[in-house]
Amino acid sequence: MGIFDSIKTKLASFKPVKPRELQETFDLSHACMLTCLRKELYNPDASRQEFRNAAVEKVIQSMEKVSPSKHAEICHNNINAQLVKMFTVIKDARSETSYISSVPVQVPSEAPLHFQDQSVNAFERHQNDLTLEAIKKQMGFSLQVKQSVISGAGKGVFVEGMAEVGDVLALYPGYVYLQQHLAKNNLAENLFPDENYFLYTRYDNIIIDGRSQDLQPYNEFGCAHLVNHPPQGSEPNVLAVAFNFPSKTSGNNCFPQNLRPLIPNTYFKPPTLFGLPDYNILMQSVVFLATRRIHDEELWLNYRFNPKKKLPIWYHQCDEDQAERRWG
Repeated sequence: MGIFDSIKTKLASFKPVKPRELQETFDLSHACMLTCLRKELYNPDASRQEFRNAAVEKVIQSMEKVSPSKHAEICHNNINAQLVKMFTVIKDARSETSYISSVPVQVPSEAPLHFQDQSVNAFERHQNDLTLEAIKKQMGFSLQVKQSVISGAGKGVFVEGMAEVGDVLALYPGYVYLQQHLAKNNLAENLFPDENYFLYTRYDNIIIDGRSQDLQPYNEFGCAHLVNHPPQGSEPNVLAVAFNFPSKTSGNNCFPQNLRPLIPNTYFKPPTLFGLPDYNILMQSVVFLATRRIHDEELWLNYRFNPKKKLPIWYHQCDEDQAERRWG
């Protein structure tokens, strides 16, 4: 029996499950498996296929012994540990390269204005490249936003280096809209149309608006809103997972105070006392996990558009069953 067959059996023994809830459980268990597998594969023997196969079996067996709700807890803790490390690396990389910002840019005063602009932009790009290189040195990979390999798709997100299965690769930036925000003044309707597909709706109906990413704290991995849907013939290589930054600043599974300025999300408006879903949550977000090893290539996310809606001409369903359950 596979892990997802086991999940179905356990859910059936508890209560009737709606298709949407079932798909959410599948996604969380998949994410749990990926993040647990990642721990096993950060090993010198991970290059051997037999080792990787054994690691997969080990993780599946351990997951079958616990409930789906436990999968969600394990997944959250694994992701939180990765984000603490990621944000620490970003902070250290910025400090390592920040000395450049103190060096004045030498531009002749008689130079035309457009030449001055180009010089400053080149300097900013160089500084950013140095930071990304420092991040890549520590993480094994960094992200670059550049022209997608899909004709007409605009920009895409590329892994530079090698990311392991289960790695947190990107965060979805932007304003976070809670239910208390969306219930007022038809705000949910006013967010649409979303012509460039930058709105992400979580299973709990919290919306993150990637169109407002320029208003958020900058994070070198906060570019998940630019990840494209895979072209025909390609498979998704990332999985989107809702993640809640914990409000605790110390102890197990906390998120340190000094790393919080790097969270690329803020509330659209400060939540009211009774509007917060959980006082243990600092901020809601979404992260993208690698579903396999990724080496110097573009990231693809299955958008799972609602099959009952009119779909763009460029879109194709990667998995019709997943899409049906997601919107069931």
